[in-house]
Order: sequence, then C-alpha cells, then structure tokens
Amino acid sequence: MIRGAPWVLAALLLLGSAPEEGPDRWQVWTLVNGTLSPGSQTPSAPRPVGSLQKPWVLKAWAAEHAGEKSPEYFCSGAPACWRAGGHGWLGLRRAIAESCNAYFIRLARSTSGGGLVSAFTEAGFLLEGIPGPEAAIGLQAPSGVIRISPPELLRAFRQLIREPWTSGETHRLELLRGLEEAGRSGTASSPGLRGLLVKTGTVSRGGNVLEDLTGWVLAATPDGEELALGKLEKATGRLAALELGQRAVLKPLAPQGNETPADPAENVAVWVFSALAPEEVHATNLSTAPVLAEGASGPRWLGQGGTTSIEPGDNLAGADWELTVQPYGLKRRFKGSLEMLRGRGAEPGRLVLRTPVRSYVEGVIRAELSSGSIQRQRDLAAAILRFLRRGDRHPPASVCDRNHCAWFLGEGPEVLWKDPRRPVHQESRAEPLRIDDETFRSIIARSKTAGPSLWTDHCGGRALSEWEVWGRGSRQTWPCPRHRSPTKSWSRPFPSEALAELLGGPVRDLRCSVTSGYRRTVIELESGRRLELSFDELHRRLASRFGWGSLPSPPERASRKGDTWVLSGHGAGHRVGLCLSD
Repeated sequence: MIRGAPWVLAALLLLGSAPEEGPDRWQVWTLVNGTLSPGSQTPSAPRPVGSLQKPWVLKAWAAEHAGEKSPEYFCSGAPACWRAGGHGWLGLRRAIAESCNAYFIRLARSTSGGGLVSAFTEAGFLLEGIPGPEAAIGLQAPSGVIRISPPELLRAFRQLIREPWTSGETHRLELLRGLEEAGRSGTASSPGLRGLLVKTGTVSRGGNVLEDLTGWVLAATPDGEELALGKLEKATGRLAALELGQRAVLKPLAPQGNETPADPAENVAVWVFSALAPEEVHATNLSTAPVLAEGASGPRWLGQGGTTSIEPGDNLAGADWELTVQPYGLKRRFKGSLEMLRGRGAEPGRLVLRTPVRSYVEGVIRAELSSGSIQRQRDLAAAILRFLRRGDRHPPASVCDRNHCAWFLGEGPEVLWKDPRRPVHQESRAEPLRIDDETFRSIIARSKTAGPSLWTDHCGGRALSEWEVWGRGSRQTWPCPRHRSPTKSWSRPFPSEALAELLGGPVRDLRCSVTSGYRRTVIELESGRRLELSFDELHRRLASRFGWGSLPSPPERASRKGDTWVLSGHGAGHRVGLCLSD
C-alpha cells in the first residue's frame, strides 16, 4: 500500500470502477506444481512490487529477534499509514491482512540494514544499496530501490509458504494465517480468493492519480502448489485482487460467502474494557470453588468471595468473576478465564476474557437486543456465530467488547455514563438471558445457512450491503421484514467554521456520491483539494467534535443553508445486515 496521502484515499475509494481495458492493462503469471505456465516464461524485467515485499521484512526481523513474540503496535493513520483513520492496535496477523504500513515500518526500523539486504537477496530481489524502512516495505524512498521479476517473485512466495524458517517459524505460521485472512476480510477480500493465501501491493509512478498507480496481487493455495501473480495498470492492489478473484485464475479452497461450515470455537477471546484506560482492575471470585491465579508474584488461590488485583502477565483460571475497574468504579461480571497482557512501559496491557461461545452470544444479545422477542434473539445469535467465523479482529483476542466488533456486556450489569468517569450501574430485574442446549444446537445449525453476519440498530427502511458502506466485502443485502419503506429519517447541521477545522480548510462544495454502488461523501475545499470520504472516515472526523451520534448512518443528501451544511439520511448504525429495531 502507498502512504496515506489524500490522493491515495481517493484512489482506494474508486474500487469497483476500474478504467477501461487496454491491451496490456492486465497481466498474470502462474506457477503450478513448481512449473511456470508457458505464458509466464516470457522474460520479464525486474520491477517494484510495493507491499508484496512486507513478508520478507518480517523474515529479516524474525532472524534478528529469535525467541521474541511478534509485537503489537498502534496505527494512528496518516501520514504513517495508507489508511487515513488508522488501524488501531494490530498484531502481526491483522497487520499482514490489512497491509498496515505503520506496523511494518516499525519492524523494518527494528531490523539492521544488513538483515534486510540478506532476506531480500536470498528471496531473489535486486537492491540498489541498503534500503531504508520506507523502501523496505515498498514505499517510494530516496534510497534502496527494490525490484524483482515476476517469475522470481512467484518462486520466492512458494518457498515462503512451503519451507520453515530457521528463526521465527511461529511468526511465519502467523504470517500465513494473516495472508489467508487478507483474502477473507483484508485488503484482498474477494469471494474468488477466500481460502487462498493472498497479498496485495500498490506502486506509484510518481503521480497522485489512479492513472499513475499499478496494482499487484499475489495468491497461492495453502499447500503452495498453485500460485498466481497479477498486475493491473491504473489500479490499486485492492482492484488487482478483485480482478484476480473475478477471473478465477486459482480455484478457492473454501466455501463462498462469509460463512464456513465449521462449528464455532469452544471459547471466544474478548478484549474487555477496550474503550477505557484502566489504572487498576480487581477480580472477585463469585464461584463456590477456589480458583487459581498465576503471575509474576507467583500462584495464589482465591476462595469464594476472594479478591485480587490483576497485573500485567497475570492469568486467572476459568470461573465466575466480578471485575472492578478503577478509576471509574465500573463493575462487570464475566464467565471464563482472564489474562492481562503486558503493555508498553508502565501501562497495563489488554485484558482478555476467554469465555464459552454460548456465554459470548448471551452477552452480546444482552447488550444489543435485551428486550427483543425470542425469535429475534435467535436471529441475532445466528448472525453472531457467522460474524465469529469471519476471523479474529484483534489478535491475540478474537473481538473487542465495543460496537467496533459487537457490544458485549458479559453477565452485566448495564451501565449509564453520566460523564466519561462516572458510570451508573443499572441492575436488571429480569432473569439473565440463558440459551438452553437444544436451542443453541438449532442456532448453530441455522448459522451455517445463508444469512447476515452483521447487524444494525435501524435499517431506515433500506438495508445496505457491506460494499455500499465500505467498498469491500459482500454486495448481498438482507432486507428487514418490519421496515419495507423509508423510515426514521435524520438531519444534522454542521457549521462551516467547524467543518473547516475538521476537513483541513473551508468547504466550497459537499455532496453525497454513489460510484459502482459504493457510497461516499465528496468534499471540495476552497484550496482546490478534493476529499472522498467513506462513512467511517467522515464519522470519525465529525465525532471528534460533535460526538458519536453526529452521523447516525451513511448520509444520503447534503445541502447548504447560510453558514451551515446539513447532512441527512435514514436509519442508525451502518445499516448492514440484521435490523434490531422494532
């Protein structure tokens, strides 16, 4: 991927609206059972391939950090990364799936120049000098240009898949899972590539428009026996992946769609209190039996009602727990085991709950649809299981407990926040939701049939597809049986002065656009700069000033009234999937 300049965002937003075909616009090279296809044996000059280089940055880092766990980094977005809004916290698997520049630049900076040279030259890359971190991950840089011929790249990728590393083999296996995740829910997501190991890359020829880009995609079967390398001119790597998937150059080894036939995992790893900054966390054992807690201070047993503070590196065995989070005074009950990961410096790390999948489903329903009918609770439960099958979003945790993944309350209680540090606990008088064995078996069976894997607060009478909102994923929509015509309209005013601060200058024009089914908000500044923002990016910018409810759903109309811009639309939430509103 290219560094997150505004023109790159605009290029990425053109997914699905590729320029017209040309005689050499699309090229593909294949390697099957170790043999190049006849068309792939034509001599090919070495060339830059952008982010396709990132796996070898990891290999160089692993060789110099033997025995270390793969790091987690926080990606804050532009200018450090191609995604303007950032990726947030990332582990290796998600970093490779999302091709996060910020993550791999950090790896490259932690690796010697000699180590990078060795990893690249062994794989068949040609270097001009010692590459800096930017050049190492495929960005334009003044030093260390890196090139490779397509046949050599195919052979190097096959070797990456099939041959263990002498140092860092666990990182290589994690890399392979990230490459598989890229084709399912990352930069290469395409129904035609699910089940394959995929990496995308974008190369700029120096310009700042789509016509100056070359998109690359590299895909392989998990056994490394069949590989394909695609190059698409006037396109991004994302577009190249869509092209490769549509042409079915390689046959996917996984079922189409978001669902897989496998049963859900026995436990779900949830990053709890992910929206907070805990200073202290205390755990009280609500079970009748003693529970073992282990950590740097040694093992300790907690009897019924026993309390302990949780420190980085601590592991608390499976039980019924009540946690108290300071400085908020927040209390929450969970079923499962707990681990606090080590953070940066003196900061506490993430608190990860491993809870039975049924308890996770109950905890999400308790948060998202506590007053819904039995049938709608079952509909949501099936959607939650489909969502879990889409893969981990916060490795080493599967999900977080916010709406970013799914709002999860565990065993409760519900909380109202008077201000950011004052929670008011709302104890429910109703019995906690419980799903019996027979019902849960039927929910699992239903989750294996076609159906939504996402949900929304209110569809507004017109459900949207993932493609319409994010420019990626499925184009399938799931109409709501209760809202068949437009309803729940909203309108929000935004003063011009405030928008100028949030968008980088005074706004000359603002309008809602749909290109190839993808919804965006097009903004032209008086400076001549043009922004094409997705719902998520526009929402993030507006929320920093006007609050999270400032943009309920993707806007449909924009108008100007004096010194105020007005956005309006229908529904709440992203409007994708199962509608939870009455």
